[in-house]
Amino acid sequence: MDLLNIQEQERLKNCELVIQTGLETFYQVGQALLEIQESKLYRQEFNTFDEYLQGRWGFGRTQAYNFINSAKVILNLRMSTIVDIPTNENQTRYLGQLDSDLQAYVWGNIINTFEAVTGKIVEQEVKKHKQLNEAVKEVKSKPMLYQFETQEELIAKAKSLIPAPAPVVQEVIKH
Repeated sequence: MDLLNIQEQERLKNCELVIQTGLETFYQVGQALLEIQESKLYRQEFNTFDEYLQGRWGFGRTQAYNFINSAKVILNLRMSTIVDIPTNENQTRYLGQLDSDLQAYVWGNIINTFEAVTGKIVEQEVKKHKQLNEAVKEVKSKPMLYQFETQEELIAKAKSLIPAPAPVVQEVIKH
């Protein structure tokens, strides 16, 4: 590794500030799009939200909903005890595939396990929790059958529904 001179250090600092600011805006963009959509603030000039997106911003539904879902995930995580929230849309995109009650659990596991969190890591961890996600949805769909008061109780009940993996039987080969 090469040491940076003072001018290069200052340039790096400025560039990283621009990047950090840009990364934080994905959440704000999602919040703004969500408000425009929910309140139908586009209706003066456009008939639909999709028309608004294309006509005003030149992007489609998928990109807009990625921003909106990111904002929803961040809002959800901020309501939990999680302090370190995702820093980019790629991380939240995968968390958004999980039930809202499972997002903080999985994100907490991720930030406590990995030093540097990439979108790929989040994607892999979300995939590992797909079965638990389905079990959480099952528990929530039957409140009379499954009683719980906290997210921890909900997740514990959901885990109890997941069958244990079958033991691996090794065949002994005689020579």
